[in-house]
Amino acid sequence: MVWEPKTCCCCLTPRVGTLVLGWLTVVSAVLSMLSLIQMVTDHSNIIAKCEAALKRPSPGTCAAILNGITGFIAVMDVISLTIGGLLLWGIYKVRPKLMLPYLIVNGFLTALVGLLAFIGIIMLFVYGQWILALVMVVAVGLALLLSVFLLLVVRVCYLEVKQQNLALGGDPSIGYMESKAVNLGRM
Repeated sequence: MVWEPKTCCCCLTPRVGTLVLGWLTVVSAVLSMLSLIQMVTDHSNIIAKCEAALKRPSPGTCAAILNGITGFIAVMDVISLTIGGLLLWGIYKVRPKLMLPYLIVNGFLTALVGLLAFIGIIMLFVYGQWILALVMVVAVGLALLLSVFLLLVVRVCYLEVKQQNLALGGDPSIGYMESKAVNLGRM
């Protein structure tokens, strides 16, 4: 049995909290895409600053680094926009399965960040950086705690949407709207 939060951030219902998370995901992805466009338009200045900072880099090094960073950010923005949009669509259209990509991707990222932070903290202890390691334990611990809590809030909302789908006569294997069309003979 998994603990289920009754509220999100002390005063919001899990549904409202999940809607806020979904909209924050979508808005942050769009803002990141806009800053990425600005970065691409200022490509030559960024490469010039990189080359000045590296002092005689091999030809194409700064461009390769910038292209790699730009590509990675673009992929992450598209994923964030997609899963945030699916989360919102799943809530608004009573389609619980559309909420699963958000839970899966963010659950995976939370576990990955936790694992990488654990490895980093162990390395800090091995190299004798005790104070920095303890600060990392507290900071990463709080961040992971918040991330898991918010995943649990989204899970509660997912279960509520799933129950709402069933109450509206939806088939649990497909969404409410699809099962309504099947019942009317449209599919």
